[in-house]
Amino acid sequence: MDETNPRWLCLNVDAAISSTTVSTIQVELWTILIGLQCAKKEGFEMVQIQSDCAEAVDMVNNPNASRNPLSLVRLIDAIRCSVRATDIVWTPRECNKPANYLARTDTPHSLELICLSLPPAEVISLLEQDCLATPLLQ
Repeated sequence: MDETNPRWLCLNVDAAISSTTVSTIQVELWTILIGLQCAKKEGFEMVQIQSDCAEAVDMVNNPNASRNPLSLVRLIDAIRCSVRATDIVWTPRECNKPANYLARTDTPHSLELICLSLPPAEVISLLEQDCLATPLLQ
């Protein structure tokens, strides 16, 4: 680990479900967990995760997350304790359009992580719109 130049990552997560057997909060927590696991595996020391699920963000940022009854929250907390710095923040859905688009265009029953070397044209268009939009967060 290079103390003078740590590797950092900003990761925007989103999830879509087509099942009534799994709650939206559980799926959002899974995306946060998988994002942290991937960041740690790739050697990122400082990670910011952005999610449009305020409830999930509140749960993982709670000072008592290590004692949460949900095992996903406890796992997220354990990983956060094992890396240099993590920040999990709420991002309004309006600011989350590229991640939202990608989550909804994936195979409905897919639970695997998909890495893209290049973003689809639709995502590039959404990112360009984000650049031109008035910032919602101050």
